[in-house]
Amino acid sequence: MNPSGLCFHLQKNGTGNKVYLWRTLIFWHLSWEVGSSLSDFNKIPGELLEALSRHPTLKALHFFSNKTKLPCHSYVSSLDPIFCNTTLSTLFIQGIQIRDTGLRQLCESLKMNSSLTTLKLHRNGISAVEYIADALQSHPSISVLELDGNAITTFDTLVTQIKQLKSLSVRENKIVETRLRGSEMFIETLHLERNHPKLASSVSNYSLRGNTSL
Repeated sequence: MNPSGLCFHLQKNGTGNKVYLWRTLIFWHLSWEVGSSLSDFNKIPGELLEALSRHPTLKALHFFSNKTKLPCHSYVSSLDPIFCNTTLSTLFIQGIQIRDTGLRQLCESLKMNSSLTTLKLHRNGISAVEYIADALQSHPSISVLELDGNAITTFDTLVTQIKQLKSLSVRENKIVETRLRGSEMFIETLHLERNHPKLASSVSNYSLRGNTSL
């Protein structure tokens, strides 16, 4: 029985061993371990990224690093081939610290893709939500957006400009208040936990509707 998921770990002194992709691959996970260099991403063969871009059953990609203090925005452009995959529905980038420079590159790459429905960018040191709002306006299929653990100070633009969003999570950011009114909120699920304490009263004052968790 062929597995449906593949993990590729970059360890300290790792050399990027040859990896074979199963025909039925659905999920692909890449992680950096403590002690490895973020530059080791370049050790992943271009042939592998090209294969992922053309894989007929790939649905989800997860890029993860526990080296949370080091920026790695330059690697984002290396992922461009993957966005050409027409079956990919979920992209999860966690702890890579792409920051706003990498976010801008990522949002430009998103415009090449039409199959993504879920985008998760956790703990990447990003704050420029306007890049995301601009990119997702031309990407009507993305309905789930998670931006947990970043440096975001407002979510209003995301809600008002990305009409197709059904679920938004901005947990553990730096949001103090919102100026949105209930009539402007059509999102079904909104997660605001672990932001500034004042945010709770701001949300209460504007009577935001829907499933909002604080």
